[in-house]
Amino acid sequence: MKLDQLRALDAVVRAGSFAKAANEILLITQPAVTRAIKNLETTIGFQLFTRDTYRPELTVRGAVFYQRALQILNEVDELTQLSALIAAGMEPELRVAIDSYVLLPKMLQAFHAINRACPSTQLQISFEPLGAPLRKLLDQTVDLALLVWVPEYQRHHQLETRPFARIQVFTVVAPDFPLLKAPGPVSRKALAPYIQVVERTEPLHAPVAPLSEVPECQRWYVSNVHAKKQVLLSGRSFGMMPSHVIENELKQGLLVPFENLEGFEIYEREIRIARYQNREMGPVLTRLWERLGA
Repeated sequence: MKLDQLRALDAVVRAGSFAKAANEILLITQPAVTRAIKNLETTIGFQLFTRDTYRPELTVRGAVFYQRALQILNEVDELTQLSALIAAGMEPELRVAIDSYVLLPKMLQAFHAINRACPSTQLQISFEPLGAPLRKLLDQTVDLALLVWVPEYQRHHQLETRPFARIQVFTVVAPDFPLLKAPGPVSRKALAPYIQVVERTEPLHAPVAPLSEVPECQRWYVSNVHAKKQVLLSGRSFGMMPSHVIENELKQGLLVPFENLEGFEIYEREIRIARYQNREMGPVLTRLWERLGA
């Protein structure tokens, strides 16, 4: 079975005749088309077209075979386009690692724009525990990272970064948290009977806020910020959350800032896009870099 035989089959079906398939689509002689179809039928062991009608019509088995042949032809065309793009320098794949705090509409809009402009490039996007995207970037196992930026990261001189967005992070509780209405500032010792919900982080990660862990408390460790939100909603726990992740819960009063916590503060943190600066950027990565940094 040969690819030109499948193309001849497709041309005959679309043209409705062997002559039109030869003259208008394949630009070869009609006997060559007829020969290609006969050779294909010999290979597969059954007739593709009926021989008792004026126009060629697919047999039942021929129709089933044609549908699968059409899928193969489309896949071959896609592969041909992909190989041309790769030969021209277009990346077949981009790997992006993202700190779990960084699910922002602006980021998703940029990914959709790149997908529309460069549909042959596969985006491999992973949301990671805090610190993991930085590690992967330093290990050069991803092409791009979006990080909650802290000053300690400036020591990694091999990185090139750009500002992307700013977020606010503060401690929240459910509205029925027992200490929420306590008179005066709530000390850290008073938190001992309650649960602090903390995201698991990687060693490279620097704390998002000072004293982010309270040693007097029992701590529950969760894998990401969305699991953390669900635990906080269940009550008798507290934890720091980025405001954009809990925007709806704040509006509905399902979570509230723990403002009477001693030392309560709203921390502003910068989100930066980062890449390993000594690695050459292809055209798709360059476009994504410019789009996210705009």
